[in-house]
Amino acid sequence: MWATTRHGFHDYGEQLRTGLLKLYGSVPTKFDAGKLDGLADLGNIDDVQATWDAYRSAEPSGLPHADICRAYMSALLKAERPEDAMRVFEDVRRRMGEVSNIAPEASLLRLYHVALEVLLRQSEIAEAQSILVDMQNRGPHPSVVTYNILLRHLAVLKQAKQLESIFTRMRTDGLHPNKESYSWLIVGLRTVHSDATRRVLEMMKADGALEANGATFGWMIRFLTGKKFVQNEEAFLAAVDILNFLNGHMSGPLRPTEIGIVRVLCAIERRVWADPAFESLLREAIASVARRHGRDILGRSQNAYEIITACLQNPTPAATQRAWQYYREHAGPVPKGHQYPLHIPMEDTWIELLDGFRKRGEWGLADSLVKEIEAYEQFTTFTTQGLLWSRKLVRQRSSADKSFEKYSNTM
Repeated sequence: MWATTRHGFHDYGEQLRTGLLKLYGSVPTKFDAGKLDGLADLGNIDDVQATWDAYRSAEPSGLPHADICRAYMSALLKAERPEDAMRVFEDVRRRMGEVSNIAPEASLLRLYHVALEVLLRQSEIAEAQSILVDMQNRGPHPSVVTYNILLRHLAVLKQAKQLESIFTRMRTDGLHPNKESYSWLIVGLRTVHSDATRRVLEMMKADGALEANGATFGWMIRFLTGKKFVQNEEAFLAAVDILNFLNGHMSGPLRPTEIGIVRVLCAIERRVWADPAFESLLREAIASVARRHGRDILGRSQNAYEIITACLQNPTPAATQRAWQYYREHAGPVPKGHQYPLHIPMEDTWIELLDGFRKRGEWGLADSLVKEIEAYEQFTTFTTQGLLWSRKLVRQRSSADKSFEKYSNTM
């Protein structure tokens, strides 16, 4: 239901719902919750409200299933109506014991997670901790996900003391922290401890649930530099700290992984920097780590694709030029007597570059790349439809531009 609503196929979704009612006499609550989620993603808060009112009126108790309440709360949070979201939560919490359709516990837990998000986004730390205590006493019992929500917000808010307290409570509660938990612990501790990564390493060894090695820390780097945290400076700097820590290990299990180095570089390229000097310093530091550990990060086609894609996700003209520079470094120069480079990149890389150049009006770069691709295609019979289409768009637009320029020059 979420997919049909999110992509505007409301009629198909309703037909599917009607069919389920005829076949089974009821519709899964997650199906109706998906409709609210889809409407919220579209920003249709009026439609969300109308749908919620319909669901409420259909329930004798006036309170729909917890999954639907969770979806409505999430929609209100997206619409920047946190007070209304918390009113729904308090209604659910007050009536938990009297309305049977609010359960099961897994659904209630997801609803509580939204409530914690609402409070922590408003820096209502004490109230969020009060809800955590209530969950421990009355249920639904907090999970690792519950604690990770608290750890994430406390880390971003630079509340290191409370972060450590919540982390300790998590372990006291019989839960083993996962990679995300330790990631946020590094983010929070680095504001007060210069050796935050080393401290977390010792905690991981003491807990014993995770392998304390380069692969685990590499996962943390990938997580902290993911698209969700593109402009989150604290998460990015924590990833850099982790890589710096691993850089001190020339061998053994803590040696930095290639993918960890690539992901930090991608994060640098994806961000819009206010300080170009600091940006250049970071980029050179990453190159130094790669050289120190013998990592040819642009030698692999997948790495080159990810780095070039990251550049093209940055809207600045300088990032577009860097995408071309990375391509040239990866593909190598066009040898004398040839029309295409000897190192053939992934076709996805060509498609990303052509689409990026086209959207930015970099027709000179686009034409140069098309010539290389067409020269290469003379020696192969394999070409994807995506590449053919991207090249066609470039040819059509750049040819039209040239015709217009020629016409303008005659006036």
